[in-house]
Amino acid sequence: MLLVSPVIFYDRNGKQWEVTEGSIINGASIPRIFWTYFGAPFVGDYRKASVIHDHFCYTKSESWRAVHRMFLDALLVSDVPLVEAVIMYAAVYVGSEKWGVEDLAESSVRQQVAEEFTEDRFGEVREHIRSLEEPDFGSLDEYLDEVDRYLDSVITESV
Repeated sequence: MLLVSPVIFYDRNGKQWEVTEGSIINGASIPRIFWTYFGAPFVGDYRKASVIHDHFCYTKSESWRAVHRMFLDALLVSDVPLVEAVIMYAAVYVGSEKWGVEDLAESSVRQQVAEEFTEDRFGEVREHIRSLEEPDFGSLDEYLDEVDRYLDSVITESV
């Protein structure tokens, strides 16, 4: 998709995230396997969040954690219901690329394992999130880091 006008979002800390006119977005920052849960990245309430997330995952001009958290902020201001937004955040947290992290497995291998993980265990992640009355994002990130460590151990065993 070619942007014909800029997209700007201000996160909860007032930081401006801008994607300029003429930028090309391909939707790849949301792993394709998760599209069955949420729909394609260019439709619905989360389109703006998806466009901005995709751009910053491509440019890697901000940390992966900041980009994924911005995605959550953008989902929430786009009127995506809280539980659905947190599940989408979890999906990109465990399934999207993480740059600047040397101890994580190679991205292409990780993507394949993330797809297998989705079939086997993402339901558990969704249920965990749904069981939370009010998500504490610090605890949620710790939980998702555990999921990441699990994925890395599966990758290490399979290589």
